Amino acid sequence: MKVEEIFKRAYLQSICDYLLCGSSGSEVDQRPYHVRLKEKRERATERFHECFSKSLHYEDAMEDFVAYEGELETVYMEIGLQIGLFIGAQMCGRMAGGDDSM
Repeated sequence: MKVEEIFKRAYLQSICDYLLCGSSGSEVDQRPYHVRLKEKRERATERFHECFSKSLHYEDAMEDFVAYEGELETVYMEIGLQIGLFIGAQMCGRMAGGDDSM
């Protein structure tokens, strides 16, 4: 394998796809995070509105939807930080001549 091929796959999104889904993922989306999130949120909100806007409990359901979205963000941030620290600790151990099993 050529080193250039490794660097072509060395995108944070590809690493996240692998860690979360066990796959190398598809093409890397180069758009900023806020653009990617905004697009998905708008699509989900529009679909939610289409399906449930006539419901008497629409506002309550939408609050739950937004709360769920916020909780996902928090949980995945915590997981990401833990994984980052775990990988950082492995790298430090390796640089210090520790375990070579990485």
